[in-house]
Amino acid sequence: MKAHNAKKYLRAAVLLAVAVYGGHIPTQAQTLTTIWSFTGSNGDGEYPYPHGHLVFDSNGAMYGTTAGGGTSYNGTVFQLIPPTVSGGAWTENVLYRFTGGSDGRQPSTGVVFGQDGALYGTTYNGGGTPQACGGGCGVVFKLTPPGVAGGAWTQSVLYAFQGVFDGQAPGQVVFGPNGTLYGTTPSGGPAFGPCRRIGCGTVFQLTPPTKEGR
Repeated sequence: MKAHNAKKYLRAAVLLAVAVYGGHIPTQAQTLTTIWSFTGSNGDGEYPYPHGHLVFDSNGAMYGTTAGGGTSYNGTVFQLIPPTVSGGAWTENVLYRFTGGSDGRQPSTGVVFGQDGALYGTTYNGGGTPQACGGGCGVVFKLTPPGVAGGAWTQSVLYAFQGVFDGQAPGQVVFGPNGTLYGTTPSGGPAFGPCRRIGCGTVFQLTPPTKEGR
């Protein structure tokens, strides 16, 4: 009876390991290396949210956002350049520091590259009507790279949410067909039913303007 129980417990342990590791039981521990630590001072960012999306360019540089930090503590878009030699240090460039006004505040979901080489993302709040959502309901933004190496990236707001029927606090955006941006908002939209105070959220589509002569 004891041998039977031992086999039963061993089988349960194996099944648990398969469930946890997806069929692969690691033979050794993984190695973690911290490649950059934010300081939150001197214009550097702070609080890169865990669900923030990271993207890479063709040269291996990494791009993302911090929800805080920057010049006015309203968040940043950053670039991390890999070392030129193995084991060397990564280099950070802050591409944009949000002011918390019409340009948005608290970018927390990262950025995506467009086919034009620009970065696209959202801010959780800021932008739009100051009275709405306690200082703005969030924006969808575009960061255009400089025309010359070492120049400044240019930020533009593609859409500022109003928090009524269009939603508020937009999350990560993705590109669909023909350069259309899609995303979601956790609140806003028509207020009815259990969400009659703030709305139950939306799925949105941002269609680029039609070029003249098309």
